[in-house]
Amino acid sequence: IVATPNNFGRKGDPPTHPQLLDWLATEFVAKGWSMKAMHRLLMTSEAYRMASDDTRESRDKDPTNRFFWRQGRQRLDIETIRDAMLASAGMLDRKVGGPAVLPFIDPALYQSSSRRTWKGSTDDDPATWRRSLYVFSKRSIRYPLFESFDQPDMIISCARRNRSVTAPQALLLMNNAAVRMQAARFAGRVQREAGDDVGRQIALGFELALARPPKPFELRESKAFIASAENGLVDFCQALFNLNEFVYMP
Repeated sequence: IVATPNNFGRKGDPPTHPQLLDWLATEFVAKGWSMKAMHRLLMTSEAYRMASDDTRESRDKDPTNRFFWRQGRQRLDIETIRDAMLASAGMLDRKVGGPAVLPFIDPALYQSSSRRTWKGSTDDDPATWRRSLYVFSKRSIRYPLFESFDQPDMIISCARRNRSVTAPQALLLMNNAAVRMQAARFAGRVQREAGDDVGRQIALGFELALARPPKPFELRESKAFIASAENGLVDFCQALFNLNEFVYMP
């Protein structure tokens, strides 16, 4: 509705739907200033539940989707992506409350210029598999996985996150030790629950990671992919983590 969330004034962009903005403001007051009630109202609206598919006619009229004729495509924030990987592997610790956790960061990334310290646990420590909400934030040492996926600076307020698409993001999902380890645990879960039948393993992997069954060509290609390497099932599970469908909202 307003492209400049930190500036509703003269120097900000004008709202695309000013009457709707006024109505939402009065509705917020009428609902007792309840953020939860407003979230429910917005997320159950027809506009929010639209598909993200393009149509040629609408794209020609409004290529930037300024007037919301479809759902905007957006990548999930990195905290959600990390939690989704842990959940797919069956390793996510859903306990609420308690102290923050410090996942492993290679000392070479923060000790070269000062005597900064980060007492991080190893990637295989279950204590670090808590929801990303509980990952400790230190101003002078950023968690590389979070930083690469545009986690905002925690020192100042953030009206809206940046959503860049860069090569290091893909490289981290392919090469990061924690991601690789969770892919291996994901593969172990798939093998335990689906048995040795490769077709059932693929179907379960798609269900856990993408919440849908594989299409016929995906099933065929996945079988060939798994059979092509010694650790094919682990590679397959990590490939699911790297799909656009896994890291983007549909």
